[in-house]
Amino acid sequence: MRVALLVIAFILTATAAAEARMAGPCFTVHGRLSIYNGSFVHRIWPVNSHRLLALVDATGRYDEEKAPVPASLQHVFDKDPEARIFANFRLCPITRSRPGVMQHVHLIGVVHVVVVPSAR
Repeated sequence: MRVALLVIAFILTATAAAEARMAGPCFTVHGRLSIYNGSFVHRIWPVNSHRLLALVDATGRYDEEKAPVPASLQHVFDKDPEARIFANFRLCPITRSRPGVMQHVHLIGVVHVVVVPSAR
């Protein structure tokens, strides 16, 4: 019983700490997830906007060895790196939104996924 309470306390503390690092409330955006060249390879383009959102982990880091997307989505890119994934993405901002600067966000959920394969 005591171990279970400690685990629950740790989870609540970790969640609260992660939320404290967020630059604002989490939000949902309809967009296209694609792989790009350069840093922050996984990016979301919100449909009908001129912005790109860089996907990072909950701490704000990008690790090329561990993609910041669910394994099911990464599997799509492993088969077809030029595929485009349209969906409703649930994102938590790690950095605040500023004009002309790519915002860093953490992906926490994906629904209504449509995969568009490359035209190869």
